[in-house]
Amino acid sequence: MRPPEGIAMRKIVVLLALLIAWPASAQQVIEIVVARNVLMPVAIFISHPGERYKSGIWDLSESETAAIVAKRELPPTEKSRNMLESLVRQIEADGWRQTGRGEYWYNIRFAR
Repeated sequence: MRPPEGIAMRKIVVLLALLIAWPASAQQVIEIVVARNVLMPVAIFISHPGERYKSGIWDLSESETAAIVAKRELPPTEKSRNMLESLVRQIEADGWRQTGRGEYWYNIRFAR
């Protein structure tokens, strides 16, 4: 019994996609996002995708935690800005360049 044509075509497309190599000249893109532990009041900036670059972990104050719960956004504080600046320097030292910003103050996009 033959599979319906739509299923067979999707399998062919998937197989072809797997065979095509990602060109070496393709631009790599990462963005800084924030991750926080829901059980503990701590946060960390990470690069996405891949989590290759990470800032230090810092304790969130009660006001930061309240702002995250209320607005779903990390407010800029001296500590969070310092962590972000340190991570940006690390990423740029590895050959990445800033190409844009995202929705939140800490969402910075990089490419190389």
